[in-house]
Amino acid sequence: MNMIVLEGPEENTLTLMGGTSTPPTGSAIYHTEAYTLDLISGELVQAGTLTHPIGSGTVVNYSGRLYVVGTYELGFGSKRAYRLGDDYSLTDAGENPSPAAFPAIGSRDSLVYLIGGERAEDGPFTNSSSGVMVYNIATESWSKCTDFPTSIAYSGAAMSHDSLFVVGGSVSKDPGEIFSDKFYLGTITNDSTISWSQLPNLPIAVTGGKCALISSDLFFFGGYSANGLLGQVWKYSFQSGVWTQEISAPIGLAQTSNFFALGGVLYVAGGISSKSILSYEAKTGSISVSQLLPQVGSVTLSECCLSIKSHSDKMGTLSVYNIKGEIEFSASIEPQSQLSINREELASGVHIIEFKSNGKRWIQRILV
Repeated sequence: MNMIVLEGPEENTLTLMGGTSTPPTGSAIYHTEAYTLDLISGELVQAGTLTHPIGSGTVVNYSGRLYVVGTYELGFGSKRAYRLGDDYSLTDAGENPSPAAFPAIGSRDSLVYLIGGERAEDGPFTNSSSGVMVYNIATESWSKCTDFPTSIAYSGAAMSHDSLFVVGGSVSKDPGEIFSDKFYLGTITNDSTISWSQLPNLPIAVTGGKCALISSDLFFFGGYSANGLLGQVWKYSFQSGVWTQEISAPIGLAQTSNFFALGGVLYVAGGISSKSILSYEAKTGSISVSQLLPQVGSVTLSECCLSIKSHSDKMGTLSVYNIKGEIEFSASIEPQSQLSINREELASGVHIIEFKSNGKRWIQRILV
């Protein structure tokens, strides 16, 4: 699942929202769920629902306002920027005149840079782009910047002041794609001009990896090579100009995963065929992996009723608590079935929905 990851509403929490998942058979599923993950307890709570499904992308906090940029949604790559409300509403904040799917994304202050990506010209995303688009949050407008030296998609990017770093990626060719080991520095002179130069190559050609700057080093992790999914974490020292491999994760960090750097720790969430979240502590080099989404239930609220759907292949138990912790409703749910509760059966106010099945526990807060 290529969910969007950002700092949570409270200390030591992350927010995970949107994304796509692909079942064993059938088309991709676009998600609207938003979750809060407690980094201490590991508890995952569904905090709300987006007004429409989005995948990938990044969230930028500008003067206390949250913007979502570089999303992928139902056949259109990075077509719009959105203002993100406290209630997870998405409000149109400007259409990208040159959309591309899965660009590398870097941001500073009010500016968000989208590098490359796969373009769609009346067809599927099969054409890598060298274009660089800039979104200005202050004016909610798009502009074009100096092209990247080559067509590229699925690169990792990080930004510090006037320096934009782009690592790896792939170039779409018919048939197949060519993976890149290139490492570029973009020096920004103004909003429309970037001077590109090349730094020492990554020791491996990889697409779909991610970058983060911690202290004075650049970290690159995950992605996909000719040998399959990678769990490697690489560090580039600007002082020595050398790449070193730090560690290998026990799982591959799937292509199109998303990440968030918080307090010197990298949190890598989801990606193609992945339901895990990985944390890497740069100071100690330690790494851990945990389950990202329980995937045992979901809830929808309509004018007449509250509907809870079981995604588990085992029997489940449902409990609905009011804000005082008192049970207002409880029932068993058959595997892969749905149960509806009339809203009139529940008191008005905040409720906690708890669903347990197959050793997993799923919780959501909801206002009835």
